[in-house]
This record gives sequence, structure tokens and C-alpha cells, in this order.
Amino acid sequence: MILLTLRRPGCCLLGFLVGVMRLQGAGYERWEFNGNLNSSVEGAPLFEVPLPPLERPSVRFAREPIGNAEAAVVEFGRGTAFWAWNQSASAPGSPLLNDYTLILDLKLLDQPVVATALLQTDLGNLDDAEWSIRSDGSLGIPGSSGGSIRSGDWVRLALVVDSRAGTLTSYRDGEPVAQSPGVSPNGRWALGPVFLLMADNDGELGTGRINSLQLRPWPMPADEVKRLGGVTAKGIPEPEPPSLTVTDPVAGTILNAGGKIRVAWASQSPQGGVRVELVPETGTPLWLGDAPMSAGSFEGWVPPWQPDGPYEVTVRSIEFSGAVVDSEGPVTLQGSRPRNPR
Repeated sequence: MILLTLRRPGCCLLGFLVGVMRLQGAGYERWEFNGNLNSSVEGAPLFEVPLPPLERPSVRFAREPIGNAEAAVVEFGRGTAFWAWNQSASAPGSPLLNDYTLILDLKLLDQPVVATALLQTDLGNLDDAEWSIRSDGSLGIPGSSGGSIRSGDWVRLALVVDSRAGTLTSYRDGEPVAQSPGVSPNGRWALGPVFLLMADNDGELGTGRINSLQLRPWPMPADEVKRLGGVTAKGIPEPEPPSLTVTDPVAGTILNAGGKIRVAWASQSPQGGVRVELVPETGTPLWLGDAPMSAGSFEGWVPPWQPDGPYEVTVRSIEFSGAVVDSEGPVTLQGSRPRNPR
């Protein structure tokens, strides 16, 4: 359980006790607004909240033609924000999500006077928004924004936050329009278990419609964002599961209990992280560690008391349950010692 607080100016702290559980979803978050705010991938729903001085949120579901087809959309009024749930930061040991891609299909119903906030990482809404559309229609953050977004036009917007590269990049319809340095782990753009959409501390708000929304817990490379293209009635495409091939250790490798193990893999379209396990013919798999899929390799230790015998080395995607690959053949573990010798 997590205690969420929202501060109203000139008022007390309002507390909300929210149970956040890690649901068995698709490894990313997706909402399609088919008459409700429910998740489309067995995740948690969005929750609409009013920002002061609004007393009640303004949300309406509708159907609207996009291209040559009709689409389900949600319309939000000025001062209505959404709590969004981030399962990747609600798991034990993962308090913040530092690397991610946020994608939304949006149509503004009015042009920003100063700005229209899109992302707010501070749940109390006490700071400026982290991502917005500026008064000139540019997308990004103050001092680093680009592109042109006009009210009445459907656009597919994406924000890629990469703390390893130290950058945040804004995209419009698959094309990069602005990039900023200064992103650090656990910093301003890191997402907790809950974050806000369409919220800002000093009223830089707008009205609009959303057709589709996704949060992917990895930074998408530019070529993959480009393939997303522009808005369609079908919404944002689902991510394709990555492919994995274990290249080390090879079949027949001898491993020593209590010694180091190096596992390497090749992947196409690496996304998110991998879990490396040593799997016996019978019994419980041994977790060796997690690593970014893009790293291509992992080094760890095998406990000295792990029983001797044949094993498979398994590399699996953390986000995509179907992306699992075993070593080409069994490896052999030898030299096991009792855990508590007498």
C-alpha cells in the first residue's frame, strides 16, 4: 500500500491510500479509452482528478473519425488531470523508472496561452510539468522545444527518457523535434509508481482529446519511434516482442559451483531488461541476475552449494513473457559443496 498526497494551495494535505499491486500484464502500460479509463493490457485504470480550483473532473467519452475510420476517444476539460499507474516502479526493488517511452495520440481543443502540460512526475503537483506543448505549438521543455502542433490536429507524441544517455527526446509523428541533456537516474524525469498526466502547478493546462496512450518501460531508439508514424483510429501499435539468442555459454560448457558465470546473448530490437537463470532438469530455477537487454552480456556467481548436474542457461525478457530463450544445449555444473558442512 502506498500513501499518495495531493496538496491544494492554501489548504491541507489530502491523503489517498492506494493499493498498488503488480498485475500480470503485458510488460508495458496501454489505455485505449473504449468508453472507460481501463487498461487494455490487464494493468490498472487511469483515475481522473480535478486540479484546483476545479471541484470535479471533466471527462467525456466519444467517437470521432480519425483518417477513414471511427475511433474511441476521451475528452478532458481544463483542470482535469489523470493519475497513471506505472507497474515497473511498483515492483520490490524498483522504486523509480528511469528509462522509458511515453506515447500519446492527442488533439488539442484550444491553443496554449503559455503551455499545455502533458507529463507531471510530482504526484503532489507542486512543480512545473516535465513535458508540455508551448504557446507557439512547439513540444518539449522550456528552452528546448521544437516542432509545430496546432489545435484541432491529431498528433502522435512521444517522449523518450534515457538516463544512461542523459537525454530526453520529444517526437511528433515519429520525427524528433527536440532533445535535451541533463537527465540523471532518480532525477526530475524518473517515474514513481504513480504519475500525473495533463497537470501543472501554476495552471499551464488545456483541453483536448486522447485516442491512445502507452508507457513502455524502456527508451525506444529513434528508428522504432519513426516506425510508429502518425495517428490512426487503431491507436498506437503494440510493441513487438524482441528476439533473443544465447551465444555463451555454449552446450557442453563446464561450470564450477562457487565460480563466475558469464552469459551473453544477441537480440534484435532490444527492449527493457532480461532475467538470467540457471534451470535444472527438475526443481526450482536459480536466479542469477537481471541486466538491460541492450547490454548483451551478464556476469555473476553460482552459489557454491548449488547441486551438481546438467542445467540450461535461460535468458528471458522481463517485460515480454513470450520472449524466452535457452542455451543451445545443457551445461554441466560441478564441484558443489554443502551449504552448512559439519
